[in-house]
Amino acid sequence: EKQLRPAGSFNTARIRLSDGQLAHWLNGMKVLECDVSGEGWRERIADSKFREYDRFGVRTRGHIALQDHGNDVWFRTIRIRDLDEPMPGTEQREK
Repeated sequence: EKQLRPAGSFNTARIRLSDGQLAHWLNGMKVLECDVSGEGWRERIADSKFREYDRFGVRTRGHIALQDHGNDVWFRTIRIRDLDEPMPGTEQREK
């Protein structure tokens, strides 16, 4: 039921990984939510086309992968934020 924009238009995506919980929104609609911290996640990777990539899907910091499905693809305005840091535009007060 995900809503994709027509060819030639950009879709928007948001991916959040926090405490082993992964969520993905596409054009404002949550399309995926799963636990990536357990054995079930490791089994899914082992059964996937990504199994040959060392440590794919198990790092919680430092690496992202951008994927296409055999067609031309463009990416723009990619932002990566550390969830342990305050949100942009907010001040962190001392306790």
